[in-house]
Amino acid sequence: MTNDTRWVDWDHTGAIVSELFNYIEQPLLLAQFFWCHNHMSDEAKGWDPTAWLADKTDENVFREVIDMFRKKERCKLPKIEDTFSGNYPVYEMLVEDKKRNMKLLVRCPVFKSTSTVGHATHGYVTVSQEQDHTVLFLKDTWRVNHHLLQTETEVYKLLEKYGVPHVPRLICGGNVKSSDGKAQMTRSEAWTTYQMFPVGYSILRVHTH
Repeated sequence: MTNDTRWVDWDHTGAIVSELFNYIEQPLLLAQFFWCHNHMSDEAKGWDPTAWLADKTDENVFREVIDMFRKKERCKLPKIEDTFSGNYPVYEMLVEDKKRNMKLLVRCPVFKSTSTVGHATHGYVTVSQEQDHTVLFLKDTWRVNHHLLQTETEVYKLLEKYGVPHVPRLICGGNVKSSDGKAQMTRSEAWTTYQMFPVGYSILRVHTH
């Protein structure tokens, strides 16, 4: 083992890797990093400002509604039992689009991608706080940001407009926003000088529900 190390900043596009440095010979670099990290806000560290811990009342509502839902004979939602697995807390999550905002209660995902890069898709069985505790499905993902690609939300709206059958009904969806009102986006691409893809192709990803 050596005293050499690098900083690696991961997001869903890729990783930014620093130059190699010796933290014994250059201890100031290590100290500056931990000082900056200690003074960063939770959001700057990667916490999502659109999700926060639910209180005990909402946690009990979530458990009761999901428990009633899964006991219904007509309920055959795959992996719904996973909603109660592990030691996950219940979160309150804000989902926004141009027409409405919704607050949902979520817990353990029933599906999650294990890839270190890519869409990082998570699927949740949720309880709405604004529709008389309706049970809904939430897809959380990082979509490719390209002007030629329609978003999944736009596709669902188009299919519904033309009455295409057997398609899930879209309730609400859109980009996940930071506290400054801008969409949450990856940043690895901005640091690369290597043209990995054809000109005009973007590997930036946008966090979306």
